[in-house]
Amino acid sequence: MNYINFLFIDLAFTWFSAVTLMKSQFRTGPMLLILTRETRSSYYKFRGLEKMQDIKYHMGCLIHMSNTNESITWDDIIKKEARGAVDDSDFGEVQELGQNYILTQKGMVSKEKFYIPKYLVQGFDGNTLWFNASKSDLEGWKRDSAPDYNEYTQYKKSEEVPADVETRIPLIEERLNVSKSTSTSEATITKEPVTETKTVEVPVTHEELTIERRPAGEPSTTTERPVQSKTDTKVQLSKEDVQVTKDAYVKEEVVVKKKPVTETRTVSDTVTSEKIDVSGSKEEG
Repeated sequence: MNYINFLFIDLAFTWFSAVTLMKSQFRTGPMLLILTRETRSSYYKFRGLEKMQDIKYHMGCLIHMSNTNESITWDDIIKKEARGAVDDSDFGEVQELGQNYILTQKGMVSKEKFYIPKYLVQGFDGNTLWFNASKSDLEGWKRDSAPDYNEYTQYKKSEEVPADVETRIPLIEERLNVSKSTSTSEATITKEPVTETKTVEVPVTHEELTIERRPAGEPSTTTERPVQSKTDTKVQLSKEDVQVTKDAYVKEEVVVKKKPVTETRTVSDTVTSEKIDVSGSKEEG
């Protein structure tokens, strides 16, 4: 590159550096301009610098890239280089795109995994995926497993961050809630009279009159004269009569108890649920 081109880069760098120092998050409006890695290397040699670690910068020139990430084809970032735009630090190679993170990996033997919030993506120039973060930020995202869904929501601070790759759609389903209530009923116990005839044999005694004739021992005289007319002689005869009386007694007792009886009843009703129908794409089970 000739001197005029580097002069243009130098002017652009000065302007972008001033803007970046005034704002913690760099936004240039609808377009973010970032140099390719090869052009940056030539520029460093032109300025006599190897790295500029102490300056937060976004350098503009040859390659135009959307700042809203709406034009990024996310499938294209896999196996691409990832870098921090704040200090041009190496973020490794993109391995996986999650719902709210981008997984990068560094190292050949001892591999380190970094789950970087997807909301910090600033752009993709076709070879490098840029994040609005620094090397010190990267260390905080070093982990062995993916973050929870809500763990990175703190980084989603504006409408300019990329939308989630996955959208959670709740599917609603009704379920039966079976409860039991206790009701009271009455059981009536009724006593009623039962009439029956009982026969009891009772021995009774009575006196009967018997006449026995005996001859007199020796004849004797008496002053009594034979009766002149019919005369009755009364003799008392006794007999036993049956008298019936009734008295009540406890024949038996009826014990009334309550005990629980468990039975199984089948309850059925109609419930409504939702299902998802995806058109133009395969649904992952």
